[in-house]
Amino acid sequence: METDALDAAARRSALPLSVVVVTWLAALALALLGLAVYGATPGRAADAPHAWPRDARVTRVEGAPTLVVTIHAYCPCSRATLASLETLLASERERPQTVVLFEIPDRVSDEEAWASPTYVRAQTLPGATVVLDRGAREAALFGTYTSGQALLYGADGTLRFAGGLTPSRGEEGPSASLAALHARLDARGGGRIDDTPASAPVFGCPARALP
Repeated sequence: METDALDAAARRSALPLSVVVVTWLAALALALLGLAVYGATPGRAADAPHAWPRDARVTRVEGAPTLVVTIHAYCPCSRATLASLETLLASERERPQTVVLFEIPDRVSDEEAWASPTYVRAQTLPGATVVLDRGAREAALFGTYTSGQALLYGADGTLRFAGGLTPSRGEEGPSASLAALHARLDARGGGRIDDTPASAPVFGCPARALP
Protein backbone atom coordinates (compact mmCIF):
# COMPACT_ATOMS: atom_id res chain seq x y z
CA MET A 1 0.00 0.00 0.00
CA GLU A 2 2.80 2.39 0.86
CA THR A 3 4.49 1.74 -2.52
CA ASP A 4 1.23 2.31 -4.39
CA ALA A 5 0.75 5.61 -2.58
CA LEU A 6 4.25 6.78 -3.47
CA ASP A 7 3.74 5.86 -7.17
CA ALA A 8 0.45 7.73 -7.23
CA ALA A 9 2.08 10.82 -5.68
CA ALA A 10 4.92 10.69 -8.24
CA ARG A 11 2.44 10.50 -11.11
CA ARG A 12 0.54 13.47 -9.76
CA SER A 13 3.71 15.55 -9.37
CA ALA A 14 5.17 14.70 -12.80
CA LEU A 15 4.56 17.23 -15.58
CA PRO A 16 2.60 15.99 -18.57
CA LEU A 17 4.78 15.29 -21.61
CA SER A 18 2.95 17.94 -23.62
CA VAL A 19 3.87 20.62 -21.06
CA VAL A 20 7.54 19.57 -21.16
CA VAL A 21 7.58 19.70 -24.96
CA VAL A 22 5.88 23.11 -25.10
CA THR A 23 8.28 24.50 -22.50
CA TRP A 24 11.29 23.17 -24.41
CA LEU A 25 10.04 24.62 -27.71
CA ALA A 26 9.41 28.00 -26.09
CA ALA A 27 12.94 28.07 -24.69
CA LEU A 28 14.36 27.12 -28.08
CA ALA A 29 12.34 29.84 -29.81
CA LEU A 30 13.58 32.44 -27.32
CA ALA A 31 17.17 31.34 -27.87
CA LEU A 32 16.79 31.57 -31.66
CA LEU A 33 15.14 34.97 -31.33
CA GLY A 34 18.02 36.15 -29.18
CA LEU A 35 20.55 35.02 -31.78
CA ALA A 36 18.59 36.75 -34.54
CA VAL A 37 18.42 40.00 -32.58
CA TYR A 38 22.13 39.81 -31.77
CA GLY A 39 23.00 39.15 -35.41
CA ALA A 40 20.98 42.12 -36.57
CA THR A 41 22.33 44.50 -33.93
CA PRO A 42 25.09 46.71 -35.35
CA GLY A 43 28.26 47.54 -33.47
CA ARG A 44 29.43 51.01 -32.54
CA ALA A 45 29.94 53.18 -35.58
CA ALA A 46 33.27 54.87 -36.18
CA ASP A 47 34.03 58.44 -35.20
CA ALA A 48 36.05 58.71 -38.37
CA PRO A 49 37.93 61.94 -39.07
CA HIS A 50 36.67 63.84 -42.09
CA ALA A 51 40.24 64.13 -43.40
CA TRP A 52 42.92 61.45 -43.52
CA PRO A 53 44.65 61.46 -40.08
CA ARG A 54 48.08 63.06 -40.23
CA ASP A 55 49.63 60.73 -37.65
CA ALA A 56 48.51 57.55 -39.42
CA ARG A 57 51.31 55.07 -40.06
CA VAL A 58 49.35 53.89 -43.07
CA THR A 59 50.03 56.09 -46.06
CA ARG A 60 47.72 56.81 -48.95
CA VAL A 61 48.51 57.45 -52.58
CA GLU A 62 47.90 61.07 -53.50
CA GLY A 63 45.19 61.46 -56.11
CA ALA A 64 43.73 57.98 -55.56
CA PRO A 65 40.92 56.67 -53.33
CA THR A 66 41.93 54.64 -50.29
CA LEU A 67 39.82 52.04 -48.50
CA VAL A 68 40.70 51.16 -44.90
CA VAL A 69 39.10 48.07 -43.31
CA THR A 70 39.63 47.08 -39.68
CA ILE A 71 39.67 43.38 -38.77
CA HIS A 72 39.72 42.00 -35.22
CA ALA A 73 42.02 38.97 -35.30
CA TYR A 74 39.66 36.93 -33.11
CA CYS A 75 36.26 38.13 -34.29
CA PRO A 76 34.25 35.22 -35.78
CA CYS A 77 32.53 37.70 -38.10
CA SER A 78 35.82 38.51 -39.85
CA ARG A 79 35.43 35.76 -42.44
CA ALA A 80 32.20 37.31 -43.74
CA THR A 81 33.80 40.77 -43.87
CA LEU A 82 36.77 39.47 -45.85
CA ALA A 83 34.45 37.62 -48.24
CA SER A 84 32.48 40.82 -48.88
CA LEU A 85 35.68 42.79 -49.34
CA GLU A 86 36.93 40.23 -51.85
CA THR A 87 33.65 40.57 -53.78
CA LEU A 88 34.04 44.33 -53.84
CA LEU A 89 37.64 44.29 -55.02
CA ALA A 90 37.00 41.62 -57.64
CA SER A 91 34.14 43.63 -59.14
CA GLU A 92 36.02 46.92 -59.46
CA ARG A 93 38.09 47.33 -62.60
CA GLU A 94 39.82 50.31 -60.98
CA ARG A 95 40.38 49.11 -57.43
CA PRO A 96 40.96 51.64 -54.66
CA GLN A 97 44.16 51.40 -52.67
CA THR A 98 43.05 48.98 -49.94
CA VAL A 99 44.55 48.59 -46.47
CA VAL A 100 43.40 45.95 -43.98
CA LEU A 101 44.29 46.85 -40.40
CA PHE A 102 44.69 43.46 -38.70
CA GLU A 103 44.16 44.23 -35.04
CA ILE A 104 46.01 42.04 -32.53
CA PRO A 105 46.70 42.23 -28.78
CA ASP A 106 50.16 43.27 -27.62
CA ARG A 107 50.76 39.79 -26.19
CA VAL A 108 50.44 38.12 -29.62
CA SER A 109 53.69 37.80 -31.56
CA ASP A 110 53.99 38.70 -35.22
CA GLU A 111 54.60 35.05 -36.05
CA GLU A 112 51.38 33.98 -34.30
CA ALA A 113 49.42 36.66 -36.15
CA TRP A 114 50.88 35.73 -39.53
CA ALA A 115 49.91 32.08 -38.97
CA SER A 116 46.29 32.80 -38.06
CA PRO A 117 43.65 31.69 -40.63
CA THR A 118 42.16 35.19 -40.71
CA TYR A 119 45.48 36.81 -41.57
CA VAL A 120 46.22 34.19 -44.22
CA ARG A 121 42.77 34.79 -45.70
CA ALA A 122 43.30 38.56 -45.73
CA GLN A 123 46.58 38.13 -47.59
CA THR A 124 44.70 36.59 -50.54
CA LEU A 125 42.65 39.74 -51.18
CA PRO A 126 43.50 41.14 -54.62
CA GLY A 127 45.61 44.27 -54.38
CA ALA A 128 45.17 44.71 -50.61
CA THR A 129 47.91 45.50 -48.10
CA VAL A 130 47.57 43.85 -44.68
CA VAL A 131 49.08 45.75 -41.76
CA LEU A 132 49.49 44.34 -38.24
CA ASP A 133 47.82 46.85 -35.93
CA ARG A 134 49.10 45.97 -32.48
CA GLY A 135 46.70 47.06 -29.76
CA ALA A 136 44.44 48.65 -32.42
CA ARG A 137 46.50 51.84 -32.18
CA GLU A 138 46.25 52.65 -35.87
CA ALA A 139 42.53 51.91 -35.88
CA ALA A 140 42.11 54.38 -33.03
CA LEU A 141 43.49 57.17 -35.25
CA PHE A 142 40.68 56.41 -37.69
CA GLY A 143 38.14 56.41 -34.86
CA THR A 144 36.96 52.83 -35.35
CA TYR A 145 35.44 50.66 -32.62
CA THR A 146 34.05 47.60 -34.41
CA SER A 147 35.68 44.82 -36.42
CA GLY A 148 34.59 45.01 -40.04
CA GLN A 149 34.49 48.81 -40.16
CA ALA A 150 35.29 50.15 -43.62
CA LEU A 151 36.32 53.74 -44.35
CA LEU A 152 36.68 55.08 -47.85
CA TYR A 153 38.69 58.24 -48.38
CA GLY A 154 38.56 60.02 -51.71
CA ALA A 155 41.41 61.09 -53.94
CA ASP A 156 41.51 64.38 -52.02
CA GLY A 157 41.85 62.58 -48.67
CA THR A 158 38.34 63.31 -47.39
CA LEU A 159 35.92 60.73 -46.02
CA ARG A 160 33.41 59.39 -48.55
CA PHE A 161 32.01 56.29 -46.83
CA ALA A 162 31.90 54.81 -43.32
CA GLY A 163 30.17 51.52 -42.59
CA GLY A 164 30.33 47.76 -42.63
CA LEU A 165 30.32 45.37 -45.57
CA THR A 166 27.99 42.59 -44.39
CA PRO A 167 24.19 42.37 -44.03
CA SER A 168 24.49 41.17 -40.40
CA ARG A 169 26.98 39.60 -38.01
CA GLY A 170 28.92 36.82 -39.70
CA GLU A 171 26.60 36.71 -42.73
CA GLU A 172 27.98 36.78 -46.26
CA GLY A 173 26.14 38.05 -49.30
CA PRO A 174 24.76 41.26 -50.80
CA SER A 175 24.05 44.13 -48.44
CA ALA A 176 22.83 47.70 -48.63
CA SER A 177 26.11 48.91 -47.14
CA LEU A 178 28.19 47.09 -49.75
CA ALA A 179 25.98 48.56 -52.47
CA ALA A 180 26.49 52.03 -50.99
CA LEU A 181 30.24 51.57 -51.09
CA HIS A 182 30.03 50.32 -54.67
CA ALA A 183 28.14 53.51 -55.53
CA ARG A 184 31.02 55.62 -54.23
CA LEU A 185 33.46 53.93 -56.57
CA ASP A 186 33.07 54.84 -60.23
CA ALA A 187 35.31 52.26 -61.93
CA ARG A 188 34.43 53.62 -65.36
CA GLY A 189 35.85 56.98 -64.34
CA GLY A 190 39.26 55.75 -63.28
CA GLY A 191 38.39 55.16 -59.66
CA ARG A 192 36.71 58.50 -59.01
CA ILE A 193 34.57 58.89 -55.88
CA ASP A 194 31.03 60.19 -55.64
CA ASP A 195 31.24 63.48 -53.70
CA THR A 196 28.30 62.59 -51.43
CA PRO A 197 29.47 60.89 -48.20
CA ALA A 198 27.54 57.80 -47.12
CA SER A 199 27.24 55.81 -43.92
CA ALA A 200 26.00 52.31 -43.10
CA PRO A 201 25.83 50.06 -40.01
CA VAL A 202 28.79 47.84 -39.19
CA PHE A 203 28.36 44.34 -37.77
CA GLY A 204 31.18 42.76 -35.80
CA CYS A 205 32.94 42.41 -32.46
CA PRO A 206 34.21 45.36 -30.43
CA ALA A 207 37.74 45.91 -31.72
CA ARG A 208 39.14 48.27 -29.10
CA ALA A 209 38.76 45.68 -26.32
CA LEU A 210 41.26 43.20 -27.72
CA PRO A 211 41.64 40.04 -25.57
